[in-house]
Amino acid sequence: IAMFIADTLVISPFFTCKSSPVFMNPALDTANVGVCHTYNPLAFDPDGDSLSYKLISCMDTANHFITGYVLPSGISMDSITGNLKWCSPQILPPPYTAPSHYNFAIQIKKWRKINSNYIAVGTTMREIQIFVNACAGMAVNDIDSELPSINISPNPFTSSTTLQSTKPFANATLIIYNTFGQQVKQLKNISGTSITLQRESLPAGFYFIRLTQDDKIIATEKLVITD
Repeated sequence: IAMFIADTLVISPFFTCKSSPVFMNPALDTANVGVCHTYNPLAFDPDGDSLSYKLISCMDTANHFITGYVLPSGISMDSITGNLKWCSPQILPPPYTAPSHYNFAIQIKKWRKINSNYIAVGTTMREIQIFVNACAGMAVNDIDSELPSINISPNPFTSSTTLQSTKPFANATLIIYNTFGQQVKQLKNISGTSITLQRESLPAGFYFIRLTQDDKIIATEKLVITD
């Protein structure tokens, strides 16, 4: 199945846009029938602009939506976090065979704060493809209602920050990635409800953290380190 991507930057004498959002997660993912599933593009903006997210119809050419395209039932996207949640993945009826392929288009807007007002300075449309398997079981990015809620404070931070969880960890692993997708730090065997993260030698910039437990992703968050 072909996928489409489009990018628009606003040209203005009052501000400059040097970059489009960068995506840390691949555009391909796997779900299972009837298992609640989530996907996050893990986008960040090199210009430091805020991002918002929205599901739109897929396109086949520039500014032309695919005729007859409809979103399946039970799917939604958080406009702030970028979490796409789909709690009713289904196999397409015959003559289609499993795994079923679903394409979704995510519109990401860049917002810049100018004189206390947020102005849209760019838009990126990125399609993703989710393969739905007929077998039962957990997919790569499944949602679990028992997953913890994570709060990071302070964020941005200079020397150290604390990750606070609503549920205790049990031998969890925390991995930090830089904007190139390279692993720059890892903490293992984490237990309890809080983690103190020291900056150490990490340079200032944007980072992503991924928490795993029992071979399952339980949280992904963004970090900002400043001097």
